[in-house]
Amino acid sequence: MMFARLVAQLMSKAHGRMAGVKEDKVNKHLQLFLRLKPPHLQGVVEPRVAENWLMIVEKSYDSM
Repeated sequence: MMFARLVAQLMSKAHGRMAGVKEDKVNKHLQLFLRLKPPHLQGVVEPRVAENWLMIVEKSYDSM
């Protein structure tokens, strides 16, 4: 029983560290992306405008 508790504690600590690493990576990529100053989508109805916005955002993301 003690061994199972120890394994559970170790796995919990490892999971916490992994989540922190993933969060750091996400934050880093988000900061890089936001530095490119992607355009904002201003609640439009026209699909063409939204598609153009999406293409610009995708190009910005691909350039990272």
